[in-house]
Order: sequence, then structure tokens, then C-alpha cells
Amino acid sequence: MSYFFLVIGLGMGGMALNMTYKRITFLLRTRKTYGRVVGWEERPGFVAGHRVLSVTYYFPEVAFEASDGVERRVTSPAGWESTARQSIGDRVGVRYDPRNPDDARVDAIVHLWSPPAAFLLIAGAALFAFIHARH
Repeated sequence: MSYFFLVIGLGMGGMALNMTYKRITFLLRTRKTYGRVVGWEERPGFVAGHRVLSVTYYFPEVAFEASDGVERRVTSPAGWESTARQSIGDRVGVRYDPRNPDDARVDAIVHLWSPPAAFLLIAGAALFAFIHARH
């Protein structure tokens, strides 16, 4: 059973390294600019708790101008149950690839680094369990 934790830990660690590599290469090949919130993409969702409720999540749509002078839009990966966190016209950082300006993301540390950090945390916990299961 302890080798199960080793496999999970190494697999998750490998995935964390892969995600980190992809994010670093994205940062190295992209340029930072600023855009403005121009609208909201609405997506249905639900909240599980004592009961299930139907909710709508709002994801900010950001318009930015790339170095080629063309305006493009990107939708934030984070959405909320309210539009109160950001307003139309708010300034938002955007990173885009100058060779392919359609490859763009809202520039937020939490969106960029949360996934690899979560996988690294799971990998660490699994490796910790492996080490302690062997004693």
C-alpha cells in the first residue's frame, strides 16, 4: 500500500513540474499590457452544501490592444457570483504572445501559480505518507 503513495507523489510531482515549466515558458515568451473590463461572461454553476442551489458565475471579459494594434478579448479564468469585485472599465493586466496575440491570459499570480502549487502540495503529502507508511 505504501508504494501507492509513492506513485501518486511522483505522478503529481511530475505534473507540477510540467505545469511550472509551461508557465515559465509562457512568461518568457509573452508581453505584458493592460486592458479594461468590458463585460461579463455568464456561466451556470451550483453550490453544494446543505442544499444545492443554482447560481450564475460572472467571468470578467477584458479587451486589450496587442502590439499589432488589433483589439482582442480574453476572459478571466476566475468567476464570482457577483460583478461587484470588478467594474466595467477597471484596468486589468494581460499577458499575450506577440507572435500569436490570440494566446492571451489575464495576468494574475493566483491564476498562474495555484494549479502547480496544488499539485505540488498533493505530491508532498503523498510522499510524506509514503515515508511514514514505511516506518
